[in-house]
Amino acid sequence: MSTTDLAATIGTIHAEHIFDLESIQGSEYLLGYAEKDDAGADRFHLNILSYLPEKTADEGTAFLADRTAAFQAVEGVTVSQTAVVINVNDGGSVDDVTGYNAVVGSRLIPSSAYQSNPQGKGQLVKELLEAAKEFQDTLADPAAVS
Repeated sequence: MSTTDLAATIGTIHAEHIFDLESIQGSEYLLGYAEKDDAGADRFHLNILSYLPEKTADEGTAFLADRTAAFQAVEGVTVSQTAVVINVNDGGSVDDVTGYNAVVGSRLIPSSAYQSNPQGKGQLVKELLEAAKEFQDTLADPAAVS
């Protein structure tokens, strides 16, 4: 399975489970990036930061168990999970980070699309990554652009 196909599968699983967080008023941030491994093959990394209010580390892990199992069932996906309990005022540092660019996609895909068509969200993730790779390749070799 290609890197972008894996990302599409992960995006679909995420869309299928994102509304699980509503019952506890939780939230998530996703950070994805691609790189070359030592053999020159593309590797895709996806970090999912889940904020689960009023949950212990064990409770949070149990709460996410169904989604984690779905990710682990995908061939080519390795899941590493760490649970950390933090004070709400110390967590995230989303508004304190400087010096990097990020696309925050909470408004990119309407919630109704997640509910009615999770596969469509996965396909959109794939297409965005393919476009980003094409742009990255163009930056690496501007002479190759026709």
